[in-house]
Amino acid sequence: MDKAKIEATSRLEAKQRAMERAIRQAKREAEGLQDERAAADARRRVRNLQKQLKEFVDTHGDVLRRDPWRERYDLPEVPDADILKDNEIKYIRVTTESVNAVRSFECQTLDTARQNSLALAHKRLLAQVSAKPEGTEAARCYGLDMQPLGGLIVGDRVQSVKIPDYSQPYIAIHNHPSGLTFLPADI
Repeated sequence: MDKAKIEATSRLEAKQRAMERAIRQAKREAEGLQDERAAADARRRVRNLQKQLKEFVDTHGDVLRRDPWRERYDLPEVPDADILKDNEIKYIRVTTESVNAVRSFECQTLDTARQNSLALAHKRLLAQVSAKPEGTEAARCYGLDMQPLGGLIVGDRVQSVKIPDYSQPYIAIHNHPSGLTFLPADI
């Protein structure tokens, strides 16, 4: 893939995520309304937004796909690591087996070579973290050409890594020493 196509795909994906956020917001609003007429109007708005998203994804089906779970607003809450007491957090050690278990995955934004580079970058990050104290969270950012946009970012506790917001499309990778899934700040 050439750089222009990658950037165009990234812009399409960003627009899709914005549309999904609007759907989630509209669903939350519809759920909270007491007036039946207003609630019916809000549900119509949700259906209209979903229709627009479907049309957008269908138009760009060569690079986009619809993931209905991204439109759900009622997903289970993930505990905020800042609320957890240190003695409640159980860390998962990074082992040689966990590093070796990292595999590349299919991604519409990256070609096969860059997908493999991303998997290697994940392995390198985990190997670097394995040499640090248990519970260390670390991150690294890459351009869509898989060239580093800076050095290793290391936090002093869970959910303490602050990933910079670059002006160009980029990939941010990091570990979750607690084993929790994505936190709202990750997305």
